Amino acid sequence: MIIQINYKNIHPTATVEGFLETKARKLSRFTRSFPDDAVQLRANVEHQTHKDIFIATLVLSFPQKTLTAKEKGPDLMPALHAAVEDILKQLEKFKSRLNRAHLRRQARTP
Repeated sequence: MIIQINYKNIHPTATVEGFLETKARKLSRFTRSFPDDAVQLRANVEHQTHKDIFIATLVLSFPQKTLTAKEKGPDLMPALHAAVEDILKQLEKFKSRLNRAHLRRQARTP
């Protein structure tokens, strides 16, 4: 899995990078059936100073689908955690649909 982290109005921190690396390993459990270079996780971390909120956006790209999660909050880490949980839910749903489609194709073949 390719991981790319972009920061806007905030300095890069080892805490954010370590958190995303840990969560990427958790996500990779669901992406084993895809080639490593075909799956990309892009994280955009933004601090809006005029509203004093943090925005965490995660985009998980597959060859046939793109999953997106965006969360806002007064603290960065809870917003990142909520975005990761949202991506995990979407990923589980996507994988179950892939498995069901595979089973339907098997059932149709004589």
